Amino acid sequence: MAIDISIIPPAVFDAWWALIIAVIAAAIAWMQNSQKKEVISFFTPGDQTVMAPPAGVEGKTWKMDAATKDWLTCDLTPENKALALAQVDSNEAAGKIEYTIVLPNQVYWIEYGLIKGSTSQG
Repeated sequence: MAIDISIIPPAVFDAWWALIIAVIAAAIAWMQNSQKKEVISFFTPGDQTVMAPPAGVEGKTWKMDAATKDWLTCDLTPENKALALAQVDSNEAAGKIEYTIVLPNQVYWIEYGLIKGSTSQG
């Protein structure tokens, strides 16, 4: 016994397609929300739930990169360079995204691994 689908009104087919499209859209939205939560967790310094970067995401950008460290220490004495880098390392190890580096004659304000400001104490 075959079912004659020609007796099904076109509005029913339209409703089925709308339902299928809505289910697919909901699945895509759920997947994107999950990926968004992973990215936010990855970039939150104290959150250890996501340790590897999600696909397409660079490293933990709240840490100071080598070029910024070179810029920070380019005109410092070897002692002050070591002191500055030690302060960067300890603040990053503590998961801080905003901190101050204090040297004998200079102060640097750091935010998300970038130099936000500085001052010299003559």
